[in-house]
Amino acid sequence: MCEGRCGMRREWLMVLLVVVLLVTVGCGTTANASGAEGGSTSSGTSGEYTVQSGDTLMGISRKFFDGDSQYWDEIADLNDLKAPYTIYPGDELKLPDEEKTPQTTIGSQELTTSETYKVQSGDCLMGIARELLGDPHRWGEIANLNSIGPPYTIHPGDVLKVPEK
Repeated sequence: MCEGRCGMRREWLMVLLVVVLLVTVGCGTTANASGAEGGSTSSGTSGEYTVQSGDTLMGISRKFFDGDSQYWDEIADLNDLKAPYTIYPGDELKLPDEEKTPQTTIGSQELTTSETYKVQSGDCLMGIARELLGDPHRWGEIANLNSIGPPYTIHPGDVLKVPEK
């Protein structure tokens, strides 16, 4: 008699466990989705932002700078974040003013070349811009000068024209 009753009780407990898990996951998703909107500033250009579950510095940069992820390092600098740039839900991050943030406009600038650079293993456009031009946000100028489009891939051995400082 216990076998039938115990089996039925076990099945009922499994169903209850599944329902509890679904409610927990569902509530977490709902809270996250509504919390993401509540944490941002109304203008989206400067101020503070409350980190939500799943946020990354690049994602926050995209959210506040018209889909542009290149300002993650300015957010990190402004908040004294160091590698590995770990952020946690609930953290309050200061955001740079959009007016003070240098804007890279790919395709609309007349650039002159002052030198060339041979790409090494591990290089990226942002790193090259930081090293040679002193500003990682000038990576777009290098891309433009060399007709490199999305996904902005470079390879070891490529010779890139570099704009003047």
